[in-house]
Amino acid sequence: MSWIRKTVQRPKPGLSKSEAYGHFNFDFRGMRKDTLSLFHPVRAKRVKDLEEQSQLDANTIIYQGNCDDVHAHSAVFHALWMYRITREFGPVLAKDFGDSYELTHRTEDEFAERLLDLYNNWMGRVLASDHENVPRNDMEVIQEALNSGILQTTLDPAYSKERLLTEEEILRSKIFSFNFVEKPKTYNASLILK
Repeated sequence: MSWIRKTVQRPKPGLSKSEAYGHFNFDFRGMRKDTLSLFHPVRAKRVKDLEEQSQLDANTIIYQGNCDDVHAHSAVFHALWMYRITREFGPVLAKDFGDSYELTHRTEDEFAERLLDLYNNWMGRVLASDHENVPRNDMEVIQEALNSGILQTTLDPAYSKERLLTEEEILRSKIFSFNFVEKPKTYNASLILK
């Protein structure tokens, strides 16, 4: 659980997909929601209820702030949902369900959106793990995080579909960037004449 204490930051621009996923300890080959639910059937029902309630409460928070941005709603929903799951079941199960949600609801083409969600999932778990937030209302904590700019509400343009390099393109650029032309050898004439 060392990731709880790790400083939460957006991934640096220009990372490969695997490096960006590694930033969040996200396994893109992990379990989807339906498979994870088989391992935790009772908890999965409660997590689903928390998901639905968090969607409704995210609407409330967004509309109170007169904001109709889709990404702001997504940020609030993900942070609030992870906050609630972490409070009830702990950060490990919250991460498992958050990651499975991303695998179920986001395609590989939605990489920037997935990173946005992973960041806000992380923030929800971190905020829930902060002991100062224990007596506070969950919606109040997330509203404050949104207003103070802690939640990420915009897509990072460095990870747009147009700018994202695939692993193969990165490797290819590294291979062809080498200079295979040998420099001409120079000799010191004083050494040759001895």
